[in-house]
Order: sequence, then C-alpha cells, then structure tokens
Amino acid sequence: MWIDHTEGDARGLSLCDEALEIRAESPGFGGAPGRAYTVWIVLAALHKTRTRWAIALALWPLLAVAVATQNYVYKTGFRLHVTWLDQLRYPAVEYLFWALAAPLIYELALRWGRKIAILACWALALDIVHALYRASLHSLVYPPTMVPWSELVKYYAIGNLFGDLWLFATIAALAQMVQLYLRYEAREREWSAGRLQALEAQLHPHFLFNALNSIATLMHEDVDAADEMMTKLATLLRRTLNQDGAYEIPLREELEILEIYLDIQRTRFQDRLTTKVDADHAALEAMVPRLILQPLVENAVRHGISRRTGPGRIEVRAWLAGGQLKMTVLNDGAGWSERGTPGGLGLANTRARLAQHFEDRYRFALREGGERGAVAEVEIPFRR
Repeated sequence: MWIDHTEGDARGLSLCDEALEIRAESPGFGGAPGRAYTVWIVLAALHKTRTRWAIALALWPLLAVAVATQNYVYKTGFRLHVTWLDQLRYPAVEYLFWALAAPLIYELALRWGRKIAILACWALALDIVHALYRASLHSLVYPPTMVPWSELVKYYAIGNLFGDLWLFATIAALAQMVQLYLRYEAREREWSAGRLQALEAQLHPHFLFNALNSIATLMHEDVDAADEMMTKLATLLRRTLNQDGAYEIPLREELEILEIYLDIQRTRFQDRLTTKVDADHAALEAMVPRLILQPLVENAVRHGISRRTGPGRIEVRAWLAGGQLKMTVLNDGAGWSERGTPGGLGLANTRARLAQHFEDRYRFALREGGERGAVAEVEIPFRR
C-alpha cells in the first residue's frame, strides 16, 4: 500500500555571465522553450559582444536594401526619374555608421551604467564623429558641392544632434534593461539551485536513517545479512555522494544507483522480495534529477512490501513517449488506499523537486496498480 504523506555593477555583470553559462542546463529548462525562454534567448544573445556585432552588421545591408527599395517604389509611383542605386546610397552610408556605432554604445552603457554625465559626453562625442563621417562621404551620397568640408561638418553636427542623442539614449536604455533582466534571472537561478540542493540534501539523512534502522532490525535476525547490508550501504553512499555537485545525471546512472539500493532491500527481505528494472535503450541517456526514483522505491518497500506477509514484487519501468520520459514504480504490496494526508518527507520531497525543476512541465501521480498494488508515475520532458 502506498501512503502519500506528501550588489554592485561588477557583481551584476558576473551574475549575467554566469546565467549565460548555466541556463541551458539549469533546472526548469529541460522542456520545450516557452515564450519566457524565447525572450531570454534573444536578450542573452544581445549580452554577448560577438553576437551584437554580428546582428548589427547583418542588419545593415538588409535595412539598407529594404529602405532603398521602398523609396524607389514610392518615387517611381509618382513618375519620378530615379534609379534604385541612387536610393541605396543614403541608407547604405547612414546605416553602416550605426551598425558600427550601436555595439560600441551598448558596451559603453554596460560599462558606465547609470552615470548619465559620462554617457552624455560620449553621446556628444558620437555626434561629432558622425558629422566627420557624413561630411567625408557627402559626395558619395549627394551631388558635388562647393560648400567647404568644415561647413559640412558643422551642418551635420547640428542637424543630426537630436537624432544622434535619441538613438544613443535608446541603445543605452536597451543595454541597461537587458543587463537588469539577466541579472534578475541569474539571481533567480541561484535561488532555484540553492532550493534544489536543499531539497536533495533532505534525502540523504532521511534515507540513511531508514537504512540504518533496517540494519539494526536485521542484526537481531541475521548478523551476516546485516553485515552484507552495511557493506552495500557504504557502496551506495559513495555513489550518491560522489557526483561533483551534479543535480542531473543520465537515467542510466540513476538506475545503477537504484540497483544498489534494491540489492540492499533484497538482502533484507531475501525471498520475500522480487525486483525488476526495465528501461528502453533510448531512454537511458535522458537526464533526470539525481535520486528521483529512490524515494519512490523506498515508499514502495515501507508501505507495501514490508506490510505483506508473503512474497512481494517491485517493478521499475522507464520509456519515451511523445518527447516525454515516463517512469513508473509498481509494487504489489499491502493494497491501495487513497486516504492519507500530504506532508511526509519522501514523496513530498519528490513533488517539490519536480515542481522546482520542471515548473508545470511534469506529472507525478499515485494510483492503484492491479488488485493489491500501487503505482507511482513520473513524467518529465526528455532531454539528453
């Protein structure tokens, strides 16, 4: 029977960088990307210097061609005699400047943060550079003129001032918003990882207490079997504690650890317990939270097998279906009961870990399994 008792700027940049590294493997992102995850992907891309330059330089010819084509179609519709190449000159020259300037403005905004005075000085310097650039290429965009080059510089500096300041402020604000968002997400990831580690840490003393209690009971009945259980328990603890802090492991390793635990229980119950583990080959490389199956098997032993007077059976299955990894733990123990109040550590911990790790992209259920048995079902997104 199953009973279900169920900081500063430097720190901010560091957190953003950390978020970029761990997000793909962090809890809660194992399934299909949702809207929030897609937004994060776009913003995280902007945070990378190479990606910013690549985006800016890729958009330059696309926007230039699009604007040139629009102007050409518009003017020819009014029977104006223009060529497409003439319409391309201005957007090609102007957008090239901003393709080169935008990533630099982004970097300045990240470096100087909310120091408005410094950013304002940079914005004015950008306006002057823009004027020098446009004056130098004036003859490429417009017909030759007799206006001195110095006058052209003054003309462009004054004429583009407010537009340059507005674009500078827009890019700087975007950089600040992306930085704040990634900083927030990184801190959320830190909190989530700490919560998951705390939940996992609950399992070790809980499991160890139950295992030692079983060994103490067996000492009065079969000293050799109790000694064998102690040796296997030491092996199991070495496997569970030697994971270099990894929260997720392949299902293959999870089942290897589970097999050691089942071996301990077979030693304890001897002929009273039969176990079977069946996993599809394709499912073995799926990543799962470490020790996600052991509490389910332990619950099957405590509230199912140990309450039977005759032989009992525990079956563990894992398979893939529709992009999901499905796992079940069945026992034919003392019968099924829907009564019981949530709050016990083993199953409550499993629920909490699944909810923390997968948010709303998992399913965990307990149901009747056959005439006298019970089944625990876990369904999570498949991810290698």
